[in-house]
Amino acid sequence: MRLQTYILNEGRSKSITEEEAIDLLTTKCKKSLKIFQKQSGYIFRGVDNNNDFLYINPNNFEDRKSRNTSNEYTEMFNYILPSWKRYPKRSIICSTDYTYSRSFGYGNTFCVFPYDGANIAVCSHTDIWNSFVVNGIGVGLNDLNKKMRFLYMSKDFGTWLRSYTWDEYSESDDEYVKLPYKIEEYWSENTDKTFFEVLDFMLDPKRNGFEIVKSGDRLPKNREVWFHKEAILIEYTKTYHSFMEKI
Repeated sequence: MRLQTYILNEGRSKSITEEEAIDLLTTKCKKSLKIFQKQSGYIFRGVDNNNDFLYINPNNFEDRKSRNTSNEYTEMFNYILPSWKRYPKRSIICSTDYTYSRSFGYGNTFCVFPYDGANIAVCSHTDIWNSFVVNGIGVGLNDLNKKMRFLYMSKDFGTWLRSYTWDEYSESDDEYVKLPYKIEEYWSENTDKTFFEVLDFMLDPKRNGFEIVKSGDRLPKNREVWFHKEAILIEYTKTYHSFMEKI
């Protein structure tokens, strides 16, 4: 369960003309356009769409839903864990690696130009699923989703997470309760903390090598990135180079 979880059928995007794309790029995306032209800030996205020019506004659609897994960790990052408060919502998921992006969206790869001022979250690895490591043990976010779903069942997620206690955890012997990456080892040494506080510590983006940059900043290669702001998408293989000659 990797980046393809978020490569969507781009029904959320609006097809625009080449003239509209040029106008928006040169007025709304000046910084990301500049870094693209310097070839030091590419952002790519695999998209199931045959149009050459797209506009997307994440404020016009509901929160992104995972396609092949449940949404607990996304909900935690977007709304619940304090350590993620500064980070943008996981709305438009991309990669800084062309080859990686090309394997999604039925081979249609788009260059992505976030509007100026966009906060861009940068994973510590190629994919968010590989970006959490505690004591040398990789964290399986899909497994975490399953455990969280089993634990809170039909309870309100946010309320339950904040109130869940060590006693409730230690009294259960069910294997589904035993979260990955040895979370119980840390918790057993900090029994005064709630489950919410433990998760916030273990999933803290700073501890796990995540960072935030602005549109137009230099980006590391081969990383998953995401943002929550308007953007222009230009189909890369057929259109990008000839299109750029017109700007």
